[in-house]
Amino acid sequence: MNPTANDSPAVSNPARCRQLRVLLLGVEPVVAALVAGGLYLTGGRYVETDNVYVKAEKVPVGMDVGDSVNQVMVVENQAVAAGQPLFRLDSASFEVAVASAEAKAGAGTHRPGRAAGELPRERG
Repeated sequence: MNPTANDSPAVSNPARCRQLRVLLLGVEPVVAALVAGGLYLTGGRYVETDNVYVKAEKVPVGMDVGDSVNQVMVVENQAVAAGQPLFRLDSASFEVAVASAEAKAGAGTHRPGRAAGELPRERG
């Protein structure tokens, strides 16, 4: 079998070959660039979350003292103003601490048995 010009469809029809070349080398890269650009613009740059509840108005409240709470003066999700009391603590341990501190402070300033003449004098 000898290959002839009629055996190959691309050689027999040069106009169809030219159309195919324009399609593959001209139109297809443009379409591919448009698809790639669309995917770039719509995906991956923005973070999305589903089933998430965000409430920025909630603020955790903590304290530096370890004592029990006697009374809570607000309810959950209630709007509060700055300076409004939220709870009341048990004051018994604070009263004991204040009395102890006052006793220690008073003991340091009053020293019986030392006469005024025994105090050190400043030299000037």
